[in-house]
Amino acid sequence: GFFKNISIIASIPDGEDLCQYLYDNYTEKSSIRIVGISNAITVSMGAPAAGGGFLIFYRLQTDNYGLVVCFSYAQAIHIKRLNNGWSDWKDIS
Repeated sequence: GFFKNISIIASIPDGEDLCQYLYDNYTEKSSIRIVGISNAITVSMGAPAAGGGFLIFYRLQTDNYGLVVCFSYAQAIHIKRLNNGWSDWKDIS
């Protein structure tokens, strides 16, 4: 079923960016993933805000394009886009 694609990320390797790490390790071309992030994933690791939440991660069929929407436990919604490089997080709440 659909929900087998849910992962929970409690840590990422040192020096990794959250979105790039997910893109490289948790997504396939033309896929949508739901990923929970713990409050251990900090802003310095690429999270849009402290405190955790969950992401909807879409990876397009072509290389180097994706879209991430983060619903944070701080009651904010953020979006980030990959298009030949990652954009900054934008608060859309």
